[in-house]
Amino acid sequence: LLSTLAADILLSAKLRDPRGMTTDGDFLYVIEPLQESVTLIRLDDRERVRTSPTLGFGAGPGVITRACTVAGSSLFVCDPYGNRVHILDKTTLAHAHDFGHPRIDRPTSVAAAAGKVFVGNRGGALLVFEADGTFVRVLLQCERDVRALAIAPDGQHLFVATGSWLQVLSVQDWKTRQALKTDGPLDELCVDITGRVQGFGRFRAQSFEWRV
Repeated sequence: LLSTLAADILLSAKLRDPRGMTTDGDFLYVIEPLQESVTLIRLDDRERVRTSPTLGFGAGPGVITRACTVAGSSLFVCDPYGNRVHILDKTTLAHAHDFGHPRIDRPTSVAAAAGKVFVGNRGGALLVFEADGTFVRVLLQCERDVRALAIAPDGQHLFVATGSWLQVLSVQDWKTRQALKTDGPLDELCVDITGRVQGFGRFRAQSFEWRV
């Protein structure tokens, strides 16, 4: 649904260079790096509701802000230029606070499940934080960048795209349940309600089946 409606919604909202988005089922949250802000769009009538205050990330050298996710009442937005993650109120888009860590290195991806926030980085580290930004642990240290993250519909499994692999981890015991070979790096991941994983790289889309 999100991919089907996205082009029409973004055109009608007249957004400037949108680069990342997520949804909570009722609203679409769109990052506009050039505006250094996030715009909230209502899905049922496709109306632009509000835009956040300037977050101050902008676009650094070769780095574009495009990763965000919703968890509970909060919206988490990666800031790869500032090496931090912003936390906004998902309804008002008011900036609550942001958090960083010495291991956060140009964060590329963010996902949330089971009360935890997962942050993937260019340096290959997959980090776990509490919802308030308190550091928990390094979950993985990959040889290649962690390029994309996604949560399974059961809320219990985390998909991690790194190098030419797609790993499936349990969010309960942190263990890898499955590793799938990909045809090149994946920059985006999308999981449908059946659990099928769609991966999008530079030149092609790929589809994967996974098992618990």
